[in-house]
Amino acid sequence: MLYMVFVCFTEQFAGRWAARTFHNNVFVYNIYTFFECVFMSYGIYQCLKAYTRPKKIMMIGSAIFYICYFAFFLTHGIMPYNTWAASVLGVILTLYCFYYFYFVITAEELMDVNTNPEFWWMTAVLFFYFGSTTGNLFHELFSSMQIGNTNIRGLLFEVLVVIFYSLLAYSFICRSRQRKLQS
Repeated sequence: MLYMVFVCFTEQFAGRWAARTFHNNVFVYNIYTFFECVFMSYGIYQCLKAYTRPKKIMMIGSAIFYICYFAFFLTHGIMPYNTWAASVLGVILTLYCFYYFYFVITAEELMDVNTNPEFWWMTAVLFFYFGSTTGNLFHELFSSMQIGNTNIRGLLFEVLVVIFYSLLAYSFICRSRQRKLQS
């Protein structure tokens, strides 16, 4: 929940303020990406620890991300969009999701996916980060394609955001129901 409040604050206030003040709000998203890695990795860690001890793999993934994150800023500065970090984070989080789903598929007991919040949270992360990584990799192609007056890349990200937040909301509903049943 804290992550969603942070995202909404970044989108609504910091991003708009920077766009008005500096005519470019990309550096806000560059700073946000630093915290995005922390929040998303923590959530994935919580899901994976039911199946394995993910501490080492999470530390390796975070180290790779932060090396790319800071290397980009040393070579390009903070104003251009940090494509290195965004791409690496997307790939790492997607791989973590595949790792989780591997454990779910190979588990001895069946999971009731209709009521499992971790499953839906990981599904949201997989959809968003796999889709956004694809969108970033094919940036030039998707940016040049239009449906009417709408850019395909923009449309792709709008759909990804709707899917992401819909699945997150459902995972929160599942968690709320779990807590009610446990009390």
